[in-house]
Amino acid sequence: MYTPGGVDTTTSPSQRNGASQTKNHLLVGQGTNTPLLTSTTRQAVNPHTCNLCGKSFPDSTHLRRHAGVHTKLKNYLCDCCTKQFKYESSLKIHKQVAHPDKETEDSMAKHVCEVCGRRSACRKAKETHMRVHTNERVYICHVCGQSFSQSSSYKRHVRIVHTEVKKTTLV
Repeated sequence: MYTPGGVDTTTSPSQRNGASQTKNHLLVGQGTNTPLLTSTTRQAVNPHTCNLCGKSFPDSTHLRRHAGVHTKLKNYLCDCCTKQFKYESSLKIHKQVAHPDKETEDSMAKHVCEVCGRRSACRKAKETHMRVHTNERVYICHVCGQSFSQSSSYKRHVRIVHTEVKKTTLV
């Protein structure tokens, strides 16, 4: 199957080039070029193949995790700051480095909103949350001037409102 960009997404690159899915192995004697065992073939051991790039994986879990490299979505959000990550593992590493006190129950108890009781993972997250109650709006849209208390709301606004404006003016 060919996509609008002309890329065949139903076969792997090796299949598109006419290569076989079997692997040939040649065991050569030490110090010589004499084959000790020839023409031993076996089927590829990674049956789960990405339709976009042809990379193979041992199971569907690895294939699903790999699929993230083909998208710009960053679904893993840090609950202490505004950073977003494509992979859960990247978020975990970020938290360990940037917010080392976050993981303990004691730190959760330390950061409680006095207004609504919401528990935050770290001081920065509590400070950001407090803007909900104070109506402090520190993020201002450079296109239309609308203001936001959370950077995630501002980013969503720019992505939805102003990229849609660009799309409709092109049509």
